[in-house]
Amino acid sequence: MLLESAMGLRDELIVQMEASRAASAFALAPHRASGSRTRTGSVSVGTMSRFERMGGAAAALSPAERDRRSRRYLPAVGVMRNENGGYQIALRIATGRLAQSPLVRQMHMAAHGEVDIRVTGAIRAHGAFLGQTRARPVGIGYSVGHERATAGSVGCFVQRHGDVSVHLLSSNHVLALSSRGTAAKNGDVVLQPGRKDGGKDLDVIGYVSYSEPLDSTAPNLADAALCRLADDIDHDHRTLADAGFIAGLADPLVGDEIVEKIGRTTGHTRGRVAAFGIHVPAVTYPGGRILALGEQVEIESLGGQFSRPGDSGALIFVSQTNRAFALLNGGDSVGRTFCSPLATVFGIMGASLVE
Repeated sequence: MLLESAMGLRDELIVQMEASRAASAFALAPHRASGSRTRTGSVSVGTMSRFERMGGAAAALSPAERDRRSRRYLPAVGVMRNENGGYQIALRIATGRLAQSPLVRQMHMAAHGEVDIRVTGAIRAHGAFLGQTRARPVGIGYSVGHERATAGSVGCFVQRHGDVSVHLLSSNHVLALSSRGTAAKNGDVVLQPGRKDGGKDLDVIGYVSYSEPLDSTAPNLADAALCRLADDIDHDHRTLADAGFIAGLADPLVGDEIVEKIGRTTGHTRGRVAAFGIHVPAVTYPGGRILALGEQVEIESLGGQFSRPGDSGALIFVSQTNRAFALLNGGDSVGRTFCSPLATVFGIMGASLVE
Protein backbone atom coordinates (compact mmCIF):
# COMPACT_ATOMS: atom_id res chain seq x y z
CA MET A 1 0.00 0.00 0.00
CA LEU A 2 0.99 3.61 -0.44
CA LEU A 3 1.52 5.55 2.78
CA GLU A 4 -1.59 7.70 2.26
CA SER A 5 -3.74 4.60 1.70
CA ALA A 6 -2.30 2.85 4.74
CA MET A 7 -2.94 5.85 6.99
CA GLY A 8 -6.48 6.16 5.68
CA LEU A 9 -7.16 2.48 6.35
CA ARG A 10 -5.67 2.83 9.82
CA ASP A 11 -8.17 5.61 10.57
CA GLU A 12 -11.05 3.43 9.34
CA LEU A 13 -9.92 0.51 11.50
CA ILE A 14 -9.72 2.71 14.60
CA VAL A 15 -13.30 3.90 14.02
CA GLN A 16 -14.38 0.26 13.57
CA MET A 17 -12.59 -0.72 16.77
CA GLU A 18 -14.17 2.02 18.85
CA ALA A 19 -17.62 1.10 17.49
CA SER A 20 -17.05 -2.54 18.50
CA ARG A 21 -15.97 -1.51 21.97
CA ALA A 22 -19.01 0.69 22.43
CA ALA A 23 -21.27 -2.17 21.37
CA SER A 24 -19.95 -4.78 23.78
CA ALA A 25 -16.80 -5.21 25.83
CA PHE A 26 -16.92 -8.98 25.72
CA ALA A 27 -17.75 -9.25 22.03
CA LEU A 28 -14.11 -8.26 21.48
CA ALA A 29 -12.75 -11.36 23.18
CA PRO A 30 -11.69 -14.41 21.14
CA HIS A 31 -14.49 -17.00 21.03
CA ARG A 32 -13.19 -20.31 22.32
CA ALA A 33 -15.78 -22.75 21.02
CA SER A 34 -16.36 -26.22 22.42
CA GLY A 35 -17.85 -27.25 19.07
CA SER A 36 -16.85 -26.41 15.53
CA ARG A 37 -15.71 -22.94 14.54
CA THR A 38 -16.22 -21.37 11.15
CA ARG A 39 -14.17 -18.65 9.48
CA THR A 40 -16.82 -16.12 10.47
CA GLY A 41 -16.32 -16.93 14.16
CA SER A 42 -19.55 -18.81 14.92
CA VAL A 43 -19.47 -20.73 18.19
CA SER A 44 -21.42 -23.51 19.83
CA VAL A 45 -24.58 -22.92 21.85
CA GLY A 46 -22.72 -23.81 25.05
CA THR A 47 -20.04 -21.23 24.40
CA MET A 48 -22.57 -18.54 23.56
CA SER A 49 -24.27 -19.17 26.89
CA ARG A 50 -20.98 -18.50 28.67
CA PHE A 51 -20.54 -15.20 26.83
CA GLU A 52 -24.13 -14.26 27.62
CA ARG A 53 -23.35 -14.86 31.29
CA MET A 54 -20.23 -12.67 30.96
CA GLY A 55 -22.31 -9.97 29.34
CA GLY A 56 -24.77 -10.15 32.22
CA ALA A 57 -21.96 -9.76 34.72
CA ALA A 58 -20.56 -6.83 32.77
CA ALA A 59 -23.89 -5.03 32.96
CA ALA A 60 -23.45 -4.82 36.74
CA LEU A 61 -20.12 -2.98 36.40
CA SER A 62 -19.71 0.76 36.37
CA PRO A 63 -19.20 2.38 32.93
CA ALA A 64 -15.59 3.24 33.87
CA GLU A 65 -14.82 -0.37 34.86
CA ARG A 66 -16.46 -1.77 31.70
CA ASP A 67 -14.36 0.63 29.66
CA ARG A 68 -11.17 -0.40 31.50
CA ARG A 69 -11.83 -4.12 30.99
CA SER A 70 -12.80 -3.75 27.34
CA ARG A 71 -9.50 -2.07 26.49
CA ARG A 72 -7.63 -5.30 27.25
CA TYR A 73 -9.08 -6.85 24.11
CA LEU A 74 -8.23 -4.00 21.74
CA PRO A 75 -5.22 -4.11 19.41
CA ALA A 76 -2.89 -1.18 18.92
CA VAL A 77 -3.24 -0.08 15.29
CA GLY A 78 -0.60 1.70 13.21
CA VAL A 79 1.41 1.65 9.99
CA MET A 80 4.79 0.17 9.10
CA ARG A 81 6.96 -0.46 6.06
CA ASN A 82 6.82 -3.85 4.36
CA GLU A 83 9.59 -5.80 2.66
CA ASN A 84 8.75 -4.30 -0.73
CA GLY A 85 9.18 -0.69 0.36
CA GLY A 86 5.44 -0.03 0.62
CA TYR A 87 3.34 0.13 3.78
CA GLN A 88 1.08 -2.24 5.70
CA ILE A 89 -1.09 -2.17 8.82
CA ALA A 90 0.66 -2.93 12.14
CA LEU A 91 -1.48 -4.64 14.78
CA ARG A 92 -0.11 -5.17 18.29
CA ILE A 93 -2.10 -7.51 20.55
CA ALA A 94 -1.76 -8.30 24.25
CA THR A 95 -2.01 -12.10 23.91
CA GLY A 96 -1.75 -14.62 21.08
CA ARG A 97 -5.36 -15.67 21.58
CA LEU A 98 -6.55 -12.25 20.45
CA ALA A 99 -5.32 -13.00 16.93
CA GLN A 100 -8.48 -15.11 16.67
CA SER A 101 -10.84 -12.46 18.01
CA PRO A 102 -13.61 -11.36 15.63
CA LEU A 103 -12.30 -7.79 15.66
CA VAL A 104 -8.72 -8.69 14.68
CA ARG A 105 -9.93 -11.08 11.99
CA GLN A 106 -12.20 -8.36 10.56
CA MET A 107 -9.25 -5.95 10.50
CA HIS A 108 -7.12 -8.56 8.72
CA MET A 109 -9.79 -8.98 6.06
CA ALA A 110 -10.28 -5.22 5.64
CA ALA A 111 -6.54 -4.85 4.96
CA HIS A 112 -6.63 -7.77 2.47
CA GLY A 113 -3.98 -9.55 4.50
CA GLU A 114 -1.49 -6.66 4.39
CA VAL A 115 -1.07 -6.83 8.16
CA ASP A 116 1.82 -7.42 10.55
CA ILE A 117 0.52 -8.88 13.85
CA ARG A 118 2.79 -9.13 16.89
CA VAL A 119 2.14 -10.06 20.52
CA THR A 120 3.29 -7.36 22.97
CA GLY A 121 1.85 -8.34 26.32
CA ALA A 122 0.40 -5.47 28.34
CA ILE A 123 1.82 -2.06 27.44
CA ARG A 124 2.79 -0.08 30.51
CA ALA A 125 3.94 3.46 31.13
CA HIS A 126 7.56 3.32 32.35
CA GLY A 127 7.33 4.72 35.85
CA ALA A 128 10.41 3.28 37.81
CA PHE A 129 19.50 2.82 36.83
CA LEU A 130 22.91 4.85 34.88
CA GLY A 131 21.33 8.32 35.18
CA GLN A 132 20.26 8.02 38.80
CA THR A 133 22.75 10.44 40.25
CA ARG A 134 22.53 14.11 41.12
CA ALA A 135 23.62 16.17 38.10
CA ARG A 136 24.54 19.84 38.19
CA PRO A 137 24.20 21.23 35.65
CA VAL A 138 20.98 19.24 35.06
CA GLY A 139 21.35 17.24 31.86
CA ILE A 140 19.40 15.16 29.34
CA GLY A 141 18.58 11.63 30.51
CA TYR A 142 19.10 12.04 34.24
CA SER A 143 16.68 11.04 37.01
CA VAL A 144 13.88 13.50 37.75
CA GLY A 145 10.43 13.47 39.31
CA HIS A 146 7.64 15.20 41.14
CA GLU A 147 8.29 15.22 44.90
CA ARG A 148 5.57 12.55 45.32
CA ALA A 149 6.61 10.43 42.31
CA THR A 150 9.32 7.77 42.03
CA ALA A 151 11.60 8.75 39.13
CA GLY A 152 11.64 9.18 35.37
CA SER A 153 13.99 10.82 32.89
CA VAL A 154 14.87 14.36 31.87
CA GLY A 155 13.81 14.65 28.24
CA CYS A 156 15.07 17.97 26.91
CA PHE A 157 14.91 21.70 27.64
CA VAL A 158 12.37 24.01 26.03
CA GLN A 159 10.91 27.49 26.04
CA ARG A 160 7.22 28.21 25.65
CA HIS A 161 6.18 30.80 23.13
CA GLY A 162 6.32 34.23 24.74
CA ASP A 163 8.18 32.95 27.81
CA VAL A 164 11.96 33.36 28.20
CA SER A 165 12.12 30.90 31.14
CA VAL A 166 13.83 27.54 30.60
CA HIS A 167 11.61 24.51 31.19
CA LEU A 168 12.54 20.85 31.56
CA LEU A 169 10.33 18.49 29.53
CA SER A 170 9.42 14.99 30.70
CA SER A 171 6.34 12.77 30.96
CA ASN A 172 3.19 13.95 32.71
CA HIS A 173 3.22 10.83 34.91
CA VAL A 174 6.80 11.68 35.96
CA LEU A 175 6.40 15.40 36.66
CA ALA A 176 2.68 15.97 37.21
CA LEU A 177 1.06 12.73 38.44
CA SER A 178 -2.01 13.00 36.16
CA SER A 179 -1.91 9.26 35.43
CA ARG A 180 -3.00 8.71 39.02
CA GLY A 181 -6.05 10.92 38.69
CA THR A 182 -4.61 13.43 41.19
CA ALA A 183 -2.89 15.95 38.98
CA ALA A 184 -0.10 18.08 40.38
CA LYS A 185 -0.62 21.81 40.72
CA ASN A 186 1.53 24.41 39.01
CA GLY A 187 4.21 25.30 41.54
CA ASP A 188 4.61 21.79 42.94
CA VAL A 189 8.22 20.81 43.67
CA VAL A 190 10.33 18.79 41.20
CA LEU A 191 13.44 16.90 42.37
CA GLN A 192 16.64 15.85 40.59
CA PRO A 193 17.37 13.05 41.21
CA GLY A 194 13.85 11.73 41.69
CA ARG A 195 12.65 10.50 45.05
CA LYS A 196 13.38 6.84 44.20
CA ASP A 197 17.01 7.73 43.54
CA GLY A 198 17.49 9.50 46.85
CA GLY A 199 16.17 12.96 45.94
CA LYS A 200 15.48 15.10 49.00
CA ASP A 201 14.45 18.66 49.76
CA LEU A 202 17.98 19.87 48.95
CA ASP A 203 17.56 18.48 45.41
CA VAL A 204 14.76 20.82 44.29
CA ILE A 205 15.51 22.04 40.75
CA GLY A 206 12.25 23.76 39.88
CA TYR A 207 8.48 23.70 39.88
CA VAL A 208 5.71 22.22 37.75
CA SER A 209 4.82 24.90 35.21
CA TYR A 210 2.53 23.12 32.74
CA SER A 211 1.01 19.67 32.30
CA GLU A 212 -1.01 18.35 29.39
CA PRO A 213 -4.06 16.64 30.98
CA LEU A 214 -4.39 12.90 30.43
CA ASP A 215 -7.90 12.19 29.15
CA SER A 216 -9.66 9.05 30.35
CA THR A 217 -11.91 8.81 27.29
CA ALA A 218 -10.08 10.12 24.21
CA PRO A 219 -6.64 9.07 22.90
CA ASN A 220 -3.89 11.22 24.37
CA LEU A 221 -1.42 12.57 21.83
CA ALA A 222 1.05 13.66 24.50
CA ASP A 223 1.97 12.36 27.95
CA ALA A 224 4.02 15.43 28.80
CA ALA A 225 4.64 18.10 31.42
CA LEU A 226 7.07 20.93 32.09
CA CYS A 227 9.16 22.01 35.06
CA ARG A 228 10.37 25.63 35.13
CA LEU A 229 13.96 25.55 36.34
CA ALA A 230 14.78 27.62 39.41
CA ASP A 231 16.97 30.65 38.72
CA ASP A 232 19.99 29.16 40.49
CA ILE A 233 19.91 25.82 38.62
CA ASP A 234 22.30 25.46 35.69
CA HIS A 235 21.37 23.16 32.80
CA ASP A 236 23.09 21.47 29.87
CA HIS A 237 20.54 21.49 27.06
CA ARG A 238 22.92 20.25 24.35
CA THR A 239 24.84 17.14 25.47
CA LEU A 240 23.54 13.69 24.46
CA ALA A 241 25.82 11.59 26.68
CA ASP A 242 28.57 10.18 24.42
CA ALA A 243 26.57 10.75 21.21
CA GLY A 244 27.52 14.40 20.82
CA PHE A 245 25.12 17.33 20.85
CA ILE A 246 21.45 17.84 20.02
CA ALA A 247 21.02 19.43 16.58
CA GLY A 248 17.45 20.70 16.39
CA LEU A 249 14.13 19.01 15.70
CA ALA A 250 13.86 15.96 13.42
CA ASP A 251 12.12 15.93 10.05
CA PRO A 252 8.77 14.07 9.71
CA LEU A 253 9.33 10.32 9.94
CA VAL A 254 8.90 7.85 7.08
CA GLY A 255 9.67 4.59 8.91
CA ASP A 256 12.81 2.49 9.54
CA GLU A 257 14.77 5.40 11.04
CA ILE A 258 17.62 4.36 13.34
CA VAL A 259 17.22 6.21 16.63
CA GLU A 260 18.86 6.47 20.04
CA LYS A 261 17.80 7.56 23.49
CA ILE A 262 19.34 8.70 26.77
CA GLY A 263 17.39 7.55 29.83
CA ARG A 264 17.68 7.19 33.58
CA THR A 265 17.47 3.40 33.68
CA THR A 266 19.05 1.95 30.54
CA GLY A 267 21.21 4.90 29.58
CA HIS A 268 22.27 5.25 25.93
CA THR A 269 20.54 2.71 23.67
CA ARG A 270 19.78 2.26 19.94
CA GLY A 271 16.66 1.12 18.12
CA ARG A 272 14.69 1.26 14.89
CA VAL A 273 11.30 2.76 14.06
CA ALA A 274 9.19 -0.33 13.45
CA ALA A 275 5.78 1.31 13.01
CA PHE A 276 4.12 4.68 13.46
CA GLY A 277 0.75 6.41 13.64
CA ILE A 278 -0.25 3.76 16.19
CA HIS A 279 -3.44 4.06 18.22
CA VAL A 280 -2.70 2.26 21.53
CA PRO A 281 -6.03 1.76 23.34
CA ALA A 282 -4.70 0.37 26.64
CA VAL A 283 -1.62 1.68 28.47
CA THR A 284 -1.36 0.77 32.15
CA TYR A 285 -0.14 3.72 34.24
CA PRO A 286 1.23 3.96 37.79
CA GLY A 287 -1.73 3.88 40.12
CA GLY A 288 -3.71 1.52 37.88
CA ARG A 289 -5.36 3.86 35.38
CA ILE A 290 -5.63 2.50 31.83
CA LEU A 291 -5.49 5.24 29.20
CA ALA A 292 -5.28 5.43 25.42
CA LEU A 293 -2.40 7.00 23.50
CA GLY A 294 -2.73 8.16 19.90
CA GLU A 295 -0.26 8.63 17.01
CA GLN A 296 2.43 6.62 18.75
CA VAL A 297 5.75 5.51 17.26
CA GLU A 298 6.93 1.96 17.98
CA ILE A 299 10.67 1.43 18.52
CA GLU A 300 12.28 -2.00 18.49
CA SER A 301 15.70 -2.47 20.05
CA LEU A 302 18.91 -3.02 18.12
CA GLY A 303 20.53 -4.89 20.98
CA GLY A 304 19.49 -5.28 24.60
CA GLN A 305 16.52 -3.35 25.96
CA PHE A 306 15.81 0.00 24.32
CA SER A 307 13.97 1.13 27.45
CA ARG A 308 12.79 -0.04 30.85
CA PRO A 309 10.79 1.40 33.75
CA GLY A 310 12.28 4.73 34.78
CA ASP A 311 13.04 5.78 31.19
CA SER A 312 9.70 7.54 30.78
CA GLY A 313 10.17 11.08 29.55
CA ALA A 314 13.50 10.29 27.90
CA LEU A 315 14.50 12.03 24.67
CA ILE A 316 14.72 9.88 21.52
CA PHE A 317 16.84 11.29 18.69
CA VAL A 318 17.78 10.28 15.14
CA SER A 319 21.18 8.56 15.03
CA GLN A 320 22.45 10.03 11.78
CA THR A 321 21.61 13.66 12.56
CA ASN A 322 21.27 13.91 16.37
CA ARG A 323 17.96 15.68 15.79
CA ALA A 324 15.37 15.39 18.57
CA PHE A 325 12.69 12.95 17.51
CA ALA A 326 10.28 11.79 20.24
CA LEU A 327 9.36 11.67 23.93
CA LEU A 328 9.37 8.18 25.46
CA ASN A 329 6.09 7.10 27.06
CA GLY A 330 6.39 3.40 27.96
CA GLY A 331 6.92 -0.10 26.68
CA ASP A 332 5.61 -3.65 26.47
CA SER A 333 6.79 -6.91 27.99
CA VAL A 334 8.73 -8.07 24.92
CA GLY A 335 11.03 -5.09 24.45
CA ARG A 336 9.19 -2.59 22.28
CA THR A 337 8.97 1.09 23.21
CA PHE A 338 6.18 3.56 22.44
CA CYS A 339 6.71 7.30 22.14
CA SER A 340 5.11 10.55 20.97
CA PRO A 341 6.73 12.58 18.15
CA LEU A 342 8.26 15.74 19.60
CA ALA A 343 6.73 17.83 16.82
CA THR A 344 3.30 16.78 18.12
CA VAL A 345 4.24 17.40 21.77
CA PHE A 346 5.69 20.83 20.98
CA GLY A 347 2.63 21.78 18.93
CA ILE A 348 0.29 20.94 21.80
CA MET A 349 2.40 22.71 24.42
CA GLY A 350 3.42 25.72 22.33
CA ALA A 351 7.08 25.00 22.94
CA SER A 352 10.40 24.72 21.12
CA LEU A 353 13.90 23.51 21.92
CA VAL A 354 16.24 25.83 23.78
CA GLU A 355 18.87 26.90 21.26
